[in-house]
Amino acid sequence: MHWNAEALLNKKMDLKNILFDKDIQVYCILETHFSEDKSFKGGGYQCFHCDRLCRSKEGILTLVRNNIAATQITVHMDDTEYQVLRLKLKDVELNVVNLYSPNDKPLSTDTIPVQDSNFLVIGDFNSHSQSWGYDHIDRRGEEVESWQDDHNLLLINNPDDQDTFYSRRWHTTSTPDLGFCTEDIHKNIAREVGQQLGGSYHRPVYLTLQYRTIQEPSLTRWNYKKADWKRYRELTDETCRQIPTKGRDINKVTKDFNAALLQAAKNVFLEVPGEAANTFAENYEKVSNIIVNRGWQREVRREERERRSKKSKEEVMEASLTLNELLTALKKLKAKKSPGPDHITNEMLTHMGSFATKTLLDVFNLSWKEGKLPQVWMEAIMAPILKRGKDKKKVASYRMST
Repeated sequence: MHWNAEALLNKKMDLKNILFDKDIQVYCILETHFSEDKSFKGGGYQCFHCDRLCRSKEGILTLVRNNIAATQITVHMDDTEYQVLRLKLKDVELNVVNLYSPNDKPLSTDTIPVQDSNFLVIGDFNSHSQSWGYDHIDRRGEEVESWQDDHNLLLINNPDDQDTFYSRRWHTTSTPDLGFCTEDIHKNIAREVGQQLGGSYHRPVYLTLQYRTIQEPSLTRWNYKKADWKRYRELTDETCRQIPTKGRDINKVTKDFNAALLQAAKNVFLEVPGEAANTFAENYEKVSNIIVNRGWQREVRREERERRSKKSKEEVMEASLTLNELLTALKKLKAKKSPGPDHITNEMLTHMGSFATKTLLDVFNLSWKEGKLPQVWMEAIMAPILKRGKDKKKVASYRMST
Protein backbone atom coordinates (compact mmCIF):
# COMPACT_ATOMS: atom_id res chain seq x y z
CA MET A 1 0.00 0.00 0.00
CA HIS A 2 1.20 3.56 -0.68
CA TRP A 3 -0.38 6.82 0.46
CA ASN A 4 0.40 10.52 0.66
CA ALA A 5 -0.74 11.28 4.23
CA GLU A 6 -0.23 15.08 4.17
CA ALA A 7 0.87 15.04 7.84
CA LEU A 8 0.70 11.74 9.69
CA LEU A 9 0.65 12.72 13.38
CA ASN A 10 -3.07 13.50 13.46
CA LYS A 11 -3.90 10.42 11.34
CA LYS A 12 -2.18 7.73 13.44
CA MET A 13 -5.40 6.07 14.52
CA ASP A 14 -6.75 5.98 10.95
CA LEU A 15 -3.47 4.44 9.84
CA LYS A 16 -3.46 1.76 12.54
CA ASN A 17 -7.06 0.83 11.74
CA ILE A 18 -6.32 0.38 8.04
CA LEU A 19 -3.18 -1.64 8.82
CA PHE A 20 -5.32 -4.05 10.84
CA ASP A 21 -8.40 -4.12 8.58
CA LYS A 22 -6.48 -4.63 5.33
CA ASP A 23 -3.71 -6.81 6.76
CA ILE A 24 -1.06 -4.60 5.11
CA GLN A 25 2.39 -6.19 4.75
CA VAL A 26 4.30 -3.14 3.45
CA TYR A 27 3.05 0.44 3.77
CA CYS A 28 4.80 3.32 1.98
CA ILE A 29 3.78 6.73 3.35
CA LEU A 30 4.63 10.17 1.95
CA GLU A 31 4.59 13.68 3.43
CA THR A 32 4.77 12.50 7.03
CA HIS A 33 5.64 16.05 8.24
CA PHE A 34 7.62 14.72 11.19
CA SER A 35 9.97 17.04 13.02
CA GLU A 36 13.21 15.79 14.57
CA ASP A 37 11.55 15.14 17.94
CA LYS A 38 8.57 13.26 16.48
CA SER A 39 8.35 9.75 15.06
CA PHE A 40 5.96 6.89 14.45
CA LYS A 41 5.92 3.47 16.09
CA GLY A 42 3.73 0.77 14.65
CA GLY A 43 3.18 -2.37 16.68
CA GLY A 44 4.20 -5.40 14.65
CA TYR A 45 6.01 -3.30 12.03
CA GLN A 46 9.58 -2.25 11.31
CA CYS A 47 9.70 1.52 10.75
CA PHE A 48 12.05 3.04 8.19
CA HIS A 49 11.58 6.81 8.26
CA CYS A 50 13.50 9.60 6.55
CA ASP A 51 12.75 13.13 7.71
CA ARG A 52 13.71 16.51 6.33
CA LEU A 53 16.22 18.11 8.69
CA CYS A 54 15.43 21.63 9.90
CA ARG A 55 11.95 21.56 8.37
CA SER A 56 8.71 19.96 9.48
CA LYS A 57 7.18 19.28 6.06
CA GLU A 58 7.70 16.43 3.59
CA GLY A 59 9.42 13.26 4.85
CA ILE A 60 8.79 9.60 3.98
CA LEU A 61 8.12 6.44 5.99
CA THR A 62 7.91 2.74 5.10
CA LEU A 63 6.36 0.21 7.48
CA VAL A 64 7.27 -3.46 6.98
CA ARG A 65 5.78 -6.39 8.86
CA ASN A 66 8.16 -7.87 11.43
CA ASN A 67 8.02 -11.28 9.77
CA ILE A 68 9.53 -9.87 6.55
CA ALA A 69 13.30 -9.45 6.43
CA ALA A 70 13.88 -5.84 5.35
CA THR A 71 16.96 -3.67 4.85
CA GLN A 72 17.11 0.00 3.87
CA ILE A 73 19.90 0.20 1.28
CA THR A 74 19.58 3.73 -0.14
CA VAL A 75 18.22 7.08 1.03
CA HIS A 76 17.93 10.22 -1.11
CA MET A 77 16.62 13.43 0.47
CA ASP A 78 17.81 16.07 -2.02
CA ASP A 79 14.92 17.61 -3.98
CA THR A 80 12.97 14.40 -4.67
CA GLU A 81 12.86 12.12 -1.61
CA TYR A 82 13.07 8.37 -1.83
CA GLN A 83 14.23 5.35 0.09
CA VAL A 84 15.12 1.94 -1.32
CA LEU A 85 14.31 -1.15 0.72
CA ARG A 86 15.28 -4.75 -0.01
CA LEU A 87 12.64 -7.21 1.15
CA LYS A 88 13.02 -10.97 1.47
CA LEU A 89 9.76 -12.60 0.36
CA LYS A 90 9.93 -16.40 0.55
CA ASP A 91 12.68 -17.25 -1.97
CA VAL A 92 12.62 -13.87 -3.73
CA GLU A 93 14.29 -10.54 -2.99
CA LEU A 94 12.18 -7.54 -3.93
CA ASN A 95 13.59 -4.00 -4.18
CA VAL A 96 10.97 -1.36 -3.32
CA VAL A 97 11.38 2.39 -3.82
CA ASN A 98 9.15 4.74 -1.80
CA LEU A 99 9.28 8.12 -3.59
CA TYR A 100 7.91 11.63 -3.13
CA SER A 101 8.68 14.39 -5.62
CA PRO A 102 7.26 17.88 -4.84
CA ASN A 103 6.01 19.61 -7.98
CA ASP A 104 8.51 22.47 -7.51
CA LYS A 105 11.56 20.19 -7.17
CA PRO A 106 13.53 18.19 -9.77
CA LEU A 107 12.39 14.59 -10.20
CA SER A 108 15.93 13.19 -9.86
CA THR A 109 14.90 9.95 -11.58
CA ASP A 110 18.46 9.52 -12.89
CA THR A 111 19.64 8.85 -9.32
CA ILE A 112 17.24 5.94 -8.65
CA PRO A 113 19.14 2.61 -8.58
CA VAL A 114 16.82 0.68 -10.92
CA GLN A 115 17.20 -3.12 -10.93
CA ASP A 116 16.67 -5.47 -13.88
CA SER A 117 14.18 -7.70 -12.05
CA ASN A 118 11.97 -7.85 -8.94
CA PHE A 119 11.91 -4.06 -8.80
CA LEU A 120 9.01 -1.81 -7.76
CA VAL A 121 8.86 1.97 -7.41
CA ILE A 122 5.73 3.66 -6.05
CA GLY A 123 4.92 7.19 -4.91
CA ASP A 124 3.80 10.70 -5.76
CA PHE A 125 5.53 11.86 -8.96
CA ASN A 126 3.48 15.08 -9.42
CA SER A 127 3.61 14.68 -13.20
CA HIS A 128 0.98 14.66 -15.94
CA SER A 129 0.48 12.28 -18.87
CA GLN A 130 -2.38 10.66 -20.74
CA SER A 131 -0.72 7.34 -19.90
CA TRP A 132 -2.02 7.62 -16.33
CA GLY A 133 -5.27 9.49 -16.82
CA TYR A 134 -4.54 13.18 -17.53
CA ASP A 135 -5.75 14.95 -20.68
CA HIS A 136 -2.25 16.26 -21.50
CA ILE A 137 1.42 15.62 -20.86
CA ASP A 138 3.71 18.13 -19.15
CA ARG A 139 7.51 18.38 -18.93
CA ARG A 140 7.65 16.23 -15.81
CA GLY A 141 5.46 13.60 -17.45
CA GLU A 142 7.83 13.46 -20.43
CA GLU A 143 10.76 13.02 -18.06
CA VAL A 144 9.04 10.18 -16.20
CA GLU A 145 8.15 8.37 -19.44
CA SER A 146 11.72 8.73 -20.78
CA TRP A 147 13.06 7.29 -17.52
CA GLN A 148 10.53 4.46 -17.75
CA ASP A 149 11.61 3.60 -21.31
CA ASP A 150 15.31 3.83 -20.52
CA HIS A 151 14.95 1.19 -17.81
CA ASN A 152 12.28 -0.99 -19.51
CA LEU A 153 9.82 -0.45 -16.66
CA LEU A 154 6.07 -1.01 -16.96
CA LEU A 155 3.40 1.31 -15.60
CA ILE A 156 1.11 -0.36 -13.05
CA ASN A 157 -1.59 2.32 -13.32
CA ASN A 158 -4.37 2.01 -15.88
CA PRO A 159 -5.41 5.33 -17.51
CA ASP A 160 -9.03 4.59 -16.60
CA ASP A 161 -8.35 3.82 -12.93
CA GLN A 162 -10.03 5.93 -10.27
CA ASP A 163 -8.20 9.21 -9.57
CA THR A 164 -6.09 9.26 -6.41
CA PHE A 165 -6.17 12.99 -5.56
CA TYR A 166 -9.07 15.36 -4.91
CA SER A 167 -8.55 19.10 -4.64
CA ARG A 168 -11.10 20.62 -2.27
CA ARG A 169 -10.01 24.06 -3.40
CA TRP A 170 -10.55 23.54 -7.13
CA HIS A 171 -12.99 20.60 -6.90
CA THR A 172 -10.92 18.62 -9.39
CA THR A 173 -9.41 15.13 -9.39
CA SER A 174 -6.10 13.80 -10.74
CA THR A 175 -3.60 10.97 -10.36
CA PRO A 176 -0.12 12.02 -9.21
CA ASP A 177 0.36 8.67 -7.41
CA LEU A 178 2.05 6.16 -9.72
CA GLY A 179 3.64 2.73 -9.68
CA PHE A 180 6.26 1.20 -12.00
CA CYS A 181 7.85 -2.23 -11.97
CA THR A 182 9.96 -4.65 -13.98
CA GLU A 183 8.28 -6.96 -16.47
CA ASP A 184 8.83 -10.13 -14.43
CA ILE A 185 6.38 -9.05 -11.70
CA HIS A 186 4.02 -6.79 -13.65
CA LYS A 187 1.29 -9.31 -14.44
CA ASN A 188 1.35 -10.57 -10.84
CA ILE A 189 0.35 -7.15 -9.46
CA ALA A 190 -3.25 -6.06 -8.88
CA ARG A 191 -3.94 -2.36 -8.18
CA GLU A 192 -6.90 -0.91 -6.27
CA VAL A 193 -7.60 2.69 -5.25
CA GLY A 194 -9.17 2.95 -1.79
CA GLN A 195 -11.43 5.47 -0.10
CA GLN A 196 -10.03 8.78 1.19
CA LEU A 197 -8.35 8.29 4.54
CA GLY A 198 -7.84 10.54 7.55
CA GLY A 199 -8.71 13.78 5.77
CA SER A 200 -5.84 13.56 3.26
CA TYR A 201 -6.54 14.79 -0.27
CA HIS A 202 -4.88 11.59 -1.51
CA ARG A 203 -6.55 8.19 -1.62
CA PRO A 204 -4.50 5.17 -0.52
CA VAL A 205 -3.48 2.73 -3.26
CA TYR A 206 -3.41 -1.01 -2.55
CA LEU A 207 -1.08 -3.26 -4.54
CA THR A 208 -1.33 -7.03 -4.29
CA LEU A 209 1.72 -8.95 -5.46
CA GLN A 210 1.49 -12.70 -5.89
CA TYR A 211 4.51 -14.72 -6.89
CA ARG A 212 3.26 -17.66 -8.92
CA THR A 213 5.13 -20.91 -9.26
CA ILE A 214 5.65 -21.71 -12.93
CA GLN A 215 4.45 -25.23 -13.57
CA GLU A 216 4.73 -27.44 -16.60
CA PRO A 217 1.54 -26.88 -18.62
CA SER A 218 -0.79 -29.86 -18.73
CA LEU A 219 -3.25 -29.88 -21.61
CA THR A 220 -6.71 -31.14 -20.69
CA ARG A 221 -8.72 -33.00 -23.30
CA TRP A 222 -12.50 -33.19 -23.27
CA ASN A 223 -14.68 -36.00 -24.58
CA TYR A 224 -17.46 -34.33 -26.59
CA LYS A 225 -18.79 -37.54 -28.22
CA LYS A 226 -21.67 -37.89 -25.75
CA ALA A 227 -21.87 -34.25 -24.74
CA ASP A 228 -25.11 -32.98 -23.22
CA TRP A 229 -24.99 -29.57 -24.91
CA LYS A 230 -28.42 -28.56 -23.59
CA ARG A 231 -27.24 -29.05 -20.01
CA TYR A 232 -23.99 -27.21 -20.83
CA ARG A 233 -25.93 -24.19 -22.17
CA GLU A 234 -28.07 -24.10 -19.04
CA LEU A 235 -25.05 -24.21 -16.73
CA THR A 236 -23.10 -21.52 -18.62
CA ASP A 237 -26.09 -19.19 -18.50
CA GLU A 238 -26.63 -19.90 -14.82
CA THR A 239 -23.03 -19.12 -13.85
CA CYS A 240 -22.57 -16.15 -16.20
CA ARG A 241 -25.63 -14.41 -14.74
CA GLN A 242 -23.60 -13.95 -11.57
CA ILE A 243 -20.71 -12.15 -13.33
CA PRO A 244 -20.82 -8.32 -13.17
CA THR A 245 -19.04 -6.69 -16.11
CA LYS A 246 -19.78 -2.97 -15.98
CA GLY A 247 -16.96 -0.86 -14.55
CA ARG A 248 -14.74 -3.86 -13.69
CA ASP A 249 -11.16 -4.62 -14.67
CA ILE A 250 -11.02 -6.54 -17.96
CA ASN A 251 -8.70 -9.20 -16.51
CA LYS A 252 -11.05 -9.93 -13.59
CA VAL A 253 -14.09 -10.18 -15.88
CA THR A 254 -12.27 -12.51 -18.26
CA LYS A 255 -11.06 -14.69 -15.39
CA ASP A 256 -14.63 -15.05 -14.05
CA PHE A 257 -16.00 -15.82 -17.52
CA ASN A 258 -13.39 -18.51 -18.18
CA ALA A 259 -14.01 -20.05 -14.76
CA ALA A 260 -17.76 -20.19 -15.47
CA LEU A 261 -17.27 -22.06 -18.75
CA LEU A 262 -14.74 -24.48 -17.27
CA GLN A 263 -16.98 -25.22 -14.28
CA ALA A 264 -19.88 -25.99 -16.61
CA ALA A 265 -17.62 -28.19 -18.75
CA LYS A 266 -16.41 -30.21 -15.75
CA ASN A 267 -20.01 -30.90 -14.73
CA VAL A 268 -21.03 -32.09 -18.18
CA PHE A 269 -18.06 -33.51 -20.12
CA LEU A 270 -15.61 -36.28 -19.41
CA GLU A 271 -12.17 -34.82 -18.67
CA VAL A 272 -9.27 -36.78 -20.16
CA PRO A 273 -5.79 -35.76 -18.86
CA GLY A 274 -3.15 -35.42 -21.56
CA GLU A 275 0.61 -35.86 -21.29
CA ALA A 276 2.55 -32.67 -20.67
CA ALA A 277 5.47 -31.91 -23.00
CA ASN A 278 8.96 -31.48 -21.61
CA THR A 279 9.62 -27.83 -20.90
CA PHE A 280 12.28 -25.84 -22.69
CA ALA A 281 11.77 -22.77 -20.50
CA GLU A 282 15.41 -22.00 -19.75
CA ASN A 283 16.56 -22.21 -23.36
CA TYR A 284 13.45 -20.48 -24.71
CA GLU A 285 13.91 -17.59 -22.29
CA LYS A 286 17.39 -16.97 -23.69
CA VAL A 287 16.36 -16.90 -27.35
CA SER A 288 13.05 -15.07 -26.91
CA ASN A 289 14.10 -12.23 -24.61
CA ILE A 290 13.51 -9.51 -27.18
CA ILE A 291 14.55 -5.98 -26.23
CA VAL A 292 12.14 -3.47 -27.71
CA ASN A 293 13.79 -0.46 -29.32
CA ARG A 294 13.33 2.65 -27.11
CA GLY A 295 12.33 4.69 -30.12
CA TRP A 296 9.48 2.28 -30.81
CA GLN A 297 8.39 2.47 -27.20
CA ARG A 298 8.20 6.25 -27.34
CA GLU A 299 6.33 6.16 -30.66
CA VAL A 300 3.73 3.76 -29.29
CA ARG A 301 3.32 5.91 -26.20
CA ARG A 302 2.96 9.05 -28.33
CA GLU A 303 0.22 7.43 -30.42
CA GLU A 304 -1.56 6.28 -27.26
CA ARG A 305 -1.46 9.83 -25.84
CA GLU A 306 -2.91 11.22 -29.07
CA ARG A 307 -5.63 8.58 -29.06
CA ARG A 308 -6.66 9.54 -25.54
CA SER A 309 -6.47 13.28 -26.25
CA LYS A 310 -8.91 13.27 -29.13
CA LYS A 311 -11.78 11.02 -30.11
CA SER A 312 -11.77 9.32 -33.47
CA LYS A 313 -13.85 11.00 -36.15
CA GLU A 314 -14.79 7.62 -37.58
CA GLU A 315 -18.00 6.35 -36.01
CA VAL A 316 -17.02 2.74 -36.65
CA MET A 317 -14.09 3.14 -34.25
CA GLU A 318 -16.44 4.34 -31.49
CA ALA A 319 -19.32 1.91 -31.99
CA SER A 320 -19.66 -1.17 -29.79
CA LEU A 321 -19.46 -4.65 -31.22
CA THR A 322 -22.87 -6.19 -31.87
CA LEU A 323 -24.27 -9.58 -30.94
CA ASN A 324 -24.72 -10.42 -34.62
CA GLU A 325 -21.02 -9.74 -35.26
CA LEU A 326 -20.04 -12.02 -32.38
CA LEU A 327 -22.35 -14.83 -33.51
CA THR A 328 -20.94 -14.59 -37.03
CA ALA A 329 -17.39 -14.87 -35.67
CA LEU A 330 -18.29 -17.82 -33.42
CA LYS A 331 -19.70 -19.74 -36.41
CA LYS A 332 -16.29 -19.54 -38.08
CA LEU A 333 -14.46 -21.25 -35.21
CA LYS A 334 -13.11 -24.68 -36.09
CA ALA A 335 -13.66 -27.69 -33.84
CA LYS A 336 -11.00 -30.00 -32.41
CA LYS A 337 -8.42 -27.23 -31.91
CA SER A 338 -6.09 -27.12 -28.91
CA PRO A 339 -6.94 -24.45 -26.27
CA GLY A 340 -4.56 -21.89 -24.83
CA PRO A 341 -3.49 -21.41 -21.19
CA ASP A 342 -7.10 -20.56 -20.26
CA HIS A 343 -8.17 -24.13 -21.33
CA ILE A 344 -11.23 -22.72 -23.18
CA THR A 345 -11.93 -24.75 -26.34
CA ASN A 346 -13.79 -23.57 -29.43
CA GLU A 347 -16.55 -26.09 -28.64
CA MET A 348 -17.15 -24.42 -25.29
CA LEU A 349 -17.61 -21.07 -27.01
CA THR A 350 -19.83 -22.23 -29.86
CA HIS A 351 -22.20 -24.22 -27.61
CA MET A 352 -22.58 -21.88 -24.61
CA GLY A 353 -25.95 -20.40 -23.68
CA SER A 354 -27.39 -17.11 -24.89
CA PHE A 355 -26.66 -15.24 -21.65
CA ALA A 356 -23.10 -16.56 -21.60
CA THR A 357 -22.71 -15.36 -25.19
CA LYS A 358 -23.88 -11.90 -24.12
CA THR A 359 -21.30 -11.96 -21.29
CA LEU A 360 -18.58 -12.73 -23.82
CA LEU A 361 -19.84 -9.79 -25.90
CA ASP A 362 -19.50 -7.58 -22.80
CA VAL A 363 -15.90 -8.78 -22.42
CA PHE A 364 -15.09 -7.88 -26.04
CA ASN A 365 -16.71 -4.46 -25.76
CA LEU A 366 -14.94 -3.74 -22.48
CA SER A 367 -11.66 -4.63 -24.17
CA TRP A 368 -12.56 -2.51 -27.22
CA LYS A 369 -13.52 0.50 -25.09
CA GLU A 370 -10.39 0.36 -22.91
CA GLY A 371 -8.02 -0.49 -25.76
CA LYS A 372 -6.65 -3.28 -23.59
CA LEU A 373 -6.49 -7.04 -24.12
CA PRO A 374 -6.91 -9.41 -21.16
CA GLN A 375 -3.52 -10.73 -20.09
CA VAL A 376 -4.53 -14.37 -20.65
CA TRP A 377 -5.36 -13.63 -24.31
CA MET A 378 -1.73 -12.62 -24.85
CA GLU A 379 -0.30 -15.84 -23.44
CA ALA A 380 0.31 -19.11 -25.25
CA ILE A 381 1.44 -22.65 -24.50
CA MET A 382 4.64 -23.44 -26.38
CA ALA A 383 5.05 -27.08 -27.42
CA PRO A 384 8.37 -28.44 -28.73
CA ILE A 385 8.09 -30.52 -31.92
CA LEU A 386 11.04 -32.69 -32.98
CA LYS A 387 12.35 -31.98 -36.47
CA ARG A 388 12.54 -34.97 -38.76
CA GLY A 389 15.82 -36.87 -38.50
CA LYS A 390 17.18 -34.69 -35.64
CA ASP A 391 18.76 -35.72 -32.33
CA LYS A 392 16.16 -35.82 -29.54
CA LYS A 393 18.76 -34.82 -26.94
CA LYS A 394 19.55 -31.45 -28.52
CA VAL A 395 17.36 -28.40 -27.93
CA ALA A 396 18.13 -27.12 -31.44
CA SER A 397 16.45 -30.23 -32.86
CA TYR A 398 13.02 -28.91 -31.91
CA ARG A 399 10.80 -26.19 -33.30
CA MET A 400 8.30 -24.41 -31.10
CA SER A 401 4.59 -24.46 -31.85
CA THR A 402 1.66 -22.72 -30.13
